[in-house]
Amino acid sequence: MLNREIDRYAKLMDEVRMRMETISDLMSGRTRTTYLQTNIESICLQFRKVLELIAFGSLVCHSKEYSAVRAIAKDWHAARILKAVEQTNPDFYPTPVRGWVGPDLNGQHKLAMFRGVQLTRIQFVALYDQCGQLLHSQNPFTRYKSSVSFLNRAPNMMHRVEGLLSEHVVNLPLGKDFLWVHVPQDQNLPIQVQHFSKLA
Repeated sequence: MLNREIDRYAKLMDEVRMRMETISDLMSGRTRTTYLQTNIESICLQFRKVLELIAFGSLVCHSKEYSAVRAIAKDWHAARILKAVEQTNPDFYPTPVRGWVGPDLNGQHKLAMFRGVQLTRIQFVALYDQCGQLLHSQNPFTRYKSSVSFLNRAPNMMHRVEGLLSEHVVNLPLGKDFLWVHVPQDQNLPIQVQHFSKLA
């Protein structure tokens, strides 16, 4: 994988980190808008942007394969991007890990799988759709949907996004290589993205 793509991926993860900090500030009250409803909508917007950035990360890692089936520069809908990337690489979705273990008897180190909560592929789509609905004004002739329930679930969703991304692996096309990515929550610490080849 080219250094240009690695740099692009790191920049996307840095923006995710900043938007997650904004969500945290809105939920804690460190930052706020005029009233509760606009606070909820601002949190919702940031979640939607975070999901789009995750999708664009998949796009960066699969740009050559993706561009063969779709116009890469015009796509913006995160759920559709994931579906199209999945056609080129079924194992594309980020896999959370937590450090390296080993060496084994052959002197090799392996990544330890993450066992905590994470944002699954199904939850990604559900959250993306939910955010899209909440960002539209409520039609007065439809049944009222409370946005407070979204606010109540927001800490859990934030925890799941952090579980998914704080340290993860992206399997690249053809299954031979992968990216190891570390996204510290501390804005002063650098985001690390390294390219590895899998052993035969």
